[in-house]
Amino acid sequence: MFQSISYPSRSEGEGLCLTDSKFGTILGNGYWIFPGGVELIITEYGKRKLNVAFNLIRYFQWYEERFGFEFGVSLRIKHSQAYYPHLFTPELNQQLEKYLLLL
Repeated sequence: MFQSISYPSRSEGEGLCLTDSKFGTILGNGYWIFPGGVELIITEYGKRKLNVAFNLIRYFQWYEERFGFEFGVSLRIKHSQAYYPHLFTPELNQQLEKYLLLL
């Protein structure tokens, strides 16, 4: 389950670190927590056949808690869909809609 995203060391030019309770911490591409974390989460959880929609929702909740932005998860999803339309498959969009109903 998604736990956090961080910068390991921006001075060394490394990407983002994704930390998960199942597979630990991995280094991914991208230098901005939002929207770069969206691509990292969809890619990494998709590769591992884990629940992408659930972990993406958790990421958006974590992001708002961590940085104090209160735009709402549904608005974050819409911005991400516009920024990464190739990553948001119809199946992923359906799953996200189901989770949004539960929020």
